[in-house]
Amino acid sequence: MKKKKIVLSFDPKSIFFGMTLGLVLGYLISPKETDVSFDAALPQGHPPVDENNNPNAPMMDEQTAQQMNEYREELDGWKSVWENDNSNWMAAIRVADMYYEVQFYDRSIPWYEKALSVNDVPNTRNDMAFAQFMAGVSTPIGATADSESFILASIDTLEKLIVDYPDYPNGWLTYGFVMTNTGEKEIAFSAFSKCSELDPDGAVGNEARSFLRQYFKDE
Repeated sequence: MKKKKIVLSFDPKSIFFGMTLGLVLGYLISPKETDVSFDAALPQGHPPVDENNNPNAPMMDEQTAQQMNEYREELDGWKSVWENDNSNWMAAIRVADMYYEVQFYDRSIPWYEKALSVNDVPNTRNDMAFAQFMAGVSTPIGATADSESFILASIDTLEKLIVDYPDYPNGWLTYGFVMTNTGEKEIAFSAFSKCSELDPDGAVGNEARSFLRQYFKDE
């Protein structure tokens, strides 16, 4: 992959980013093959699950504390499943997804990598690429090197994905999303067009066509 300096072309608080993220998010994190559900995700802004002894942590109500305990128990349970059987890629994906659900994007990435080391499938690569991108855009202000590293990793993952699986529409949709938000309008247009072509009647293709109509009217 050609290295370049990443300059994000959006304000994370802007209408564009909010609408784009809302439209695409449902199709980037694919349904997982597991019978275990987690109905009560932790609220945004909760303390890290493994740093609960901070005396400066805000007070929590009983329901939130219970949700945190349930979350931690399930997370530890899936980690134990993986530790006992490193071929159980579904356990690794579940850990990754649970970190992703509470916006610990950087922590989800190595777990997607563990799953891919056993079962290298496009859905997991796509999920990891989006986690890498979100880790980059959510990196605290001032840590620009880390931000660029995550975003470059996301682009690299996606470029390899669409080379290895050129007929996988989700990969093209994610690639278009990332390229739009890094200022690569022409590449994004081509990616959304390819996604639309691959999925002419499906929901993923519909999202790509929505982007093309809304943001590339003059193309």
